[in-house]
Amino acid sequence: MAGARAGRRSFAVKRNTVILLVSNFSSAAFGLALAILIARGAGDAALGAYSLALAWSLTLAQVADLGMNTLLTRDLAREPQHTTAYLRASLLAKTIIGLILTLGLILAASALTPDAASARSIQLGAALVLVNAWYASFTAIFRAFGRMLSILILNVGGLAIQLLVTWVLVGRGANIDALIGLAVLIQALQLGGAWMMYARHERPDLPGLRDREGFGLAYVWKLTRAGLPFALAGILGSLELRANLFLLGAMDGDRAVGWYSAASRLVDGVRLAPNAFFGAMLPALAAVSSIQGQKIFRRAQWGLFAFGLGVALFFSLAAPLLIETLYGHAFATAIPTLILLGWSLIPTLGVGILTLWFYARGHERAVNFFLCGALLLHFLAALLLVPIASSVGAAGASLFSDSALWCGMLVYAARLKK
Repeated sequence: MAGARAGRRSFAVKRNTVILLVSNFSSAAFGLALAILIARGAGDAALGAYSLALAWSLTLAQVADLGMNTLLTRDLAREPQHTTAYLRASLLAKTIIGLILTLGLILAASALTPDAASARSIQLGAALVLVNAWYASFTAIFRAFGRMLSILILNVGGLAIQLLVTWVLVGRGANIDALIGLAVLIQALQLGGAWMMYARHERPDLPGLRDREGFGLAYVWKLTRAGLPFALAGILGSLELRANLFLLGAMDGDRAVGWYSAASRLVDGVRLAPNAFFGAMLPALAAVSSIQGQKIFRRAQWGLFAFGLGVALFFSLAAPLLIETLYGHAFATAIPTLILLGWSLIPTLGVGILTLWFYARGHERAVNFFLCGALLLHFLAALLLVPIASSVGAAGASLFSDSALWCGMLVYAARLKK
């Protein structure tokens, strides 16, 4: 019987990984196509302004998420009867903090970039802070219940519409404000779709799903406290991911942001493949014993290393062809940036699987400690390298800090086994 359950769990992980892989690859393809449309239709500065606006709004959406995304997926995979209460409490908490962050971003936009048009784009994109945080609660529940197909439909459907309308808008000479407004509209439509899917497929056979728990402030605060370690990790990870965009926007302008975005879009597209695996792995690791989890973890660790190495070698050889073919000669600076970001994928994937392992075993606070140190190293390295080498220096800072983080987490993991 135990073997049958293990076999079903293994099948579920593989199936859900495949679905999320299709979703993430489709998202990457549409995202890359959007970047190419903007770059070729409006130029590198426009791509930089667009990327900077989304970077700020999505980073603050991670703050507004309060760690609920990971908490809901982990806890509801174990105890699905608390679904309604968790959803209500998470949406209420996110609304409070999300409104504050949205207003703060609107007021602070002019201080985040020297360009007035770019500041206006940041203000328009501020609505994504709250909408994206709400949407994440629903997708977290879908992951907990293994409904990865719902996530696929929402993500791919929304991005397909966004790409089509962007193509029309760029062809008619629309400015970046119109494209930012479109991104907000698409996210709102995805939120509405997620709510309808949740309402239709909610599981009334589970006791407690329809109780009134979840609106009380005491319950909301209890859930918020439980999610804080995950929130800090998510915020730090998001800052680490987008720190180069923020620093380049403040220190070197929209064109440098555009060059870096052109390269990072390609790496982010490749990174979405293992991210699909990560999305299916967390509930699986949380549900098995420590011994079983170690076996799964070791296999995943070596597989991700091989994947990262292959990608790094590919980008080292193909970067000139990829950048010039997709974006044009104006983005030549993105070639060495892409090569460095490709090599940084190896430690990034190592950190990703170690983070999941630490979460599953209850070591969230250790993850936050390491992420804080890595972010500090990244910031210091970027301050030194960006004035010298612009977007290439920013990519070098990522490679340095990600490698240091990976080594530190490996040492900690080895000590836990003793």
